[in-house]
Amino acid sequence: RGFSLYYTPTKPSSNINIDNSYTVDNFGGEMYYGIPVSDYDTLSAGFGYDHIIISNVNLNTIAAGPLEFLIQHGFNPNNPNSVELNQLHVTGGWTHATLDRAVFPTHGSVNVFGVTIGPGIFGKSANYYKITYQGRWYIPVGHGFIMHPHRLLVYVDSFTRVQTLPYIYNFYGGGIGTLPGFEANSLGPKNPLNGGAAIGGNLEMFAGIDFVFPNPFNNKLRTAIIINAGNIYQTHSPSLSNPNFLGIIESLDKISFRTIRASVGLKGIWYSPLGPIVVTLAVPIHKLPGDRSQVFGFSFGTAI
Repeated sequence: RGFSLYYTPTKPSSNINIDNSYTVDNFGGEMYYGIPVSDYDTLSAGFGYDHIIISNVNLNTIAAGPLEFLIQHGFNPNNPNSVELNQLHVTGGWTHATLDRAVFPTHGSVNVFGVTIGPGIFGKSANYYKITYQGRWYIPVGHGFIMHPHRLLVYVDSFTRVQTLPYIYNFYGGGIGTLPGFEANSLGPKNPLNGGAAIGGNLEMFAGIDFVFPNPFNNKLRTAIIINAGNIYQTHSPSLSNPNFLGIIESLDKISFRTIRASVGLKGIWYSPLGPIVVTLAVPIHKLPGDRSQVFGFSFGTAI
């Protein structure tokens, strides 16, 4: 059993490709459980509460979807005000792990399924649900070489289409954590009113495969050829029937093979005394007009 208390101020910046038409402050806490049920399986459960304040709304740059979400939750475009949400969330999940070791596995797999439900109990709330699946496999192919396929699928939506998408829970893609070779946060729906900055999407789809090289000289270093593909999507558009509708429709990609972005490159991971350091050199092999590429990627503290 674990507990957490947190305060998360989110002040997006177009310098990192995220739409900065509003800011979000989240005060919250939760209690959670991990329950082993076999040598390879663990169930998880938890619940928590968030008090969310959305403020500093810029009516000159905000896109249609976020604006409609705010209006549905008490925002007044004629007299701009902050929006406060009281959100309960309940979580549950299952993890099946058969890895031979936690650091640099050589065989086995990890599959993680998770569900988060945010019911509208305390008045104003996002009234949402989120479904997550993440899988990683390590397959020895001989002489120390390992194939490492991996995939990530996350979806969030409102319980009813009367409410628009809960934009404060959107996902962002691009960069070393999701798709090396593309700039961080540069994928998915864009806000044409704010220089094409990303507003995020409610569907995150990424998959890839790493061809890991043997390394007999240092057991804290791993190198691989990487191939990755995916994108961020928004599954439905705002309603144009809203009489207070002021923003313009954000640019969206349709879910299809044509809109999937892909890249290829090299990755190195070093478990330094201060934590894992990850470096990637990657280039896009399928991109569309307007996409922003970035060859070099760097991460410290998390093994990706």
